Amino acid sequence: MKFLKIALVTAALTGFASTATAQDSGIYGNVGVKTYEFDTYNVLGRLGYNFTEFLGVEAEGSFGVAGDTIDDFGGDIDIDTNWDFGAYLISRWEVSENFEIFARGGYSVVEVEASAGNVSESDNFDGFAIGGGVQYYWDQQNGVRLGYTYNDANGGNAE
Repeated sequence: MKFLKIALVTAALTGFASTATAQDSGIYGNVGVKTYEFDTYNVLGRLGYNFTEFLGVEAEGSFGVAGDTIDDFGGDIDIDTNWDFGAYLISRWEVSENFEIFARGGYSVVEVEASAGNVSESDNFDGFAIGGGVQYYWDQQNGVRLGYTYNDANGGNAE
């Protein structure tokens, strides 16, 4: 099922980062939107902990809210990302008082479902993930995060 390769690349736009900035160690959380190759969309929740000003861990999960339909083999195939979960080590670098860049690496699992007519199939893909992005805070607790994560699901091969 080569069309299930949508699970390999993830771009995430996460709004409303809250509870702690990179300057402060501690627990933080945020919610937002996650997209797989800009075809399927998920609602995202993330919880993290900063060990130091530069290093922390994150766990994130999402569930699908909008899928994609492709015309293949003379019929429509509906593709949905049902859910995903990932755990990451994250490193941050403060560029200015309200702006930082980050890099992260970890492991993720995603469930993708495809259906055509009365036939439906779902499968889990897992693998290492690496990415990065930027965060902008408009006050000490709230801001916007834009990131990109590449997921090497099943060694890069959707089976």
